[in-house]
Amino acid sequence: MQKIIKKLGFSMAALVAMSAGLAHGATGDFTIYPTYMHGENKTWIVSDVEAGETRTEYVTVENVSGLEQTIDLIVLEAESKEKSFTVKENEPFTRLGLWTKLPQNSVHLLPHEKIRVPVEIAIPENTDLQEYTATILAAKSEKNPQNITIVTRIGVRMYINVVEPGTLNANIFGAPGTSAFFLIFSFVALIAAIFYNVIHYLEQKKYENQQA
Repeated sequence: MQKIIKKLGFSMAALVAMSAGLAHGATGDFTIYPTYMHGENKTWIVSDVEAGETRTEYVTVENVSGLEQTIDLIVLEAESKEKSFTVKENEPFTRLGLWTKLPQNSVHLLPHEKIRVPVEIAIPENTDLQEYTATILAAKSEKNPQNITIVTRIGVRMYINVVEPGTLNANIFGAPGTSAFFLIFSFVALIAAIFYNVIHYLEQKKYENQQA
């Protein structure tokens, strides 16, 4: 009976891994999500990467509880077909799992603390040009009152489309975190242009009055 309960607990944990919401554990809540938006997508990492390129993405792990927590970080490869997304449990890496590196295997979070974690994706040269999928899991293990280990996991999906080298144009405003800078820069430039035109208009009127 205890084995059945353990299996049930594991199945429930695997189901939670695919959720995009909060993970509800006995000692508190935590979540993981992409630090930056990818187009209109706030939940997944969706990116075109050239073969031979190394790209750094970011995820944010957040403790939304009032207790300290240690959260494990795991990368697993996945398979995406039509509307299904299946994590490859206990299978050796063959593609994106080998190319994705995290700087640490866990993070310790104070109450209501969040931390940004870099995700380095190094695509080998001569990689087949296609889409590759994986997931970055935030996980926590704990014992329930029956001394059964419950594993709670939340995953951020990664959809990495490998394209031919030289396909993507370098664009500093396409880098994560630069959109706000570009917006501020554009606003300041607009104010400067308006100010210049007003000064020019006043000087022109002053000159016309002197010539009258």
